[in-house]
Amino acid sequence: MNSFIDTPEFVFRDDVFVVLNKPQGMPTQSTRRGSEGTLEHWLAEQEGIDYTAFHHRLDAAAQGLICAAIDTRANKSLARSFRERLAHRRYRSLLHGRLTSDAGYWHHEQVMRGKRRQALPWAPGSRGIEMKARWTNEERRAPYSLVTVSLETGRTHQIRLQAAAEGHPIVGDSVYGFGEPGGLRLQACDLEIDHPTTGERMQWALPEPGTWSS
Repeated sequence: MNSFIDTPEFVFRDDVFVVLNKPQGMPTQSTRRGSEGTLEHWLAEQEGIDYTAFHHRLDAAAQGLICAAIDTRANKSLARSFRERLAHRRYRSLLHGRLTSDAGYWHHEQVMRGKRRQALPWAPGSRGIEMKARWTNEERRAPYSLVTVSLETGRTHQIRLQAAAEGHPIVGDSVYGFGEPGGLRLQACDLEIDHPTTGERMQWALPEPGTWSS
């Protein structure tokens, strides 16, 4: 499996669901501009696939693992896995700055400031959307830190918002950081889920994109 791709790749495929490696910059599902250029459209165009349904999303700017039903038999199980957080997802990201701790916990509220999302420290009485995540510092690469993140909540732009709020925006984040060339360094690197019809626990992992270390 390639660590950097320009077009989607199948990581796993059987008769009821697929796991894909989504490239950076591709929306998962239809946008205001329509479905052209989305992962959903690409999947529907593949040979032998007549049905598609996504039960979780991956930010267009991010890359990595995402699964989809290709048969209605998979819908109930996949929907439950993500709704009840039975599926485990882990993300890899390159952050600005040197994190001094080996691991930590982020707890924020997400609020809107005009049309822009913002993360504020969670406090008693907070009324925003709660965001919780645990992170591990995998490698210190001056002037960056390579981390893995496990979400306890799944909110729009959650890792991007929380990292920026902690003073360590994701490298390449054009919305909450500095927008360096090369795009957002955020990858859905691990996915663990029960097979939707057999119940077998399955797991997939991706290596770090080679472009991150260059």
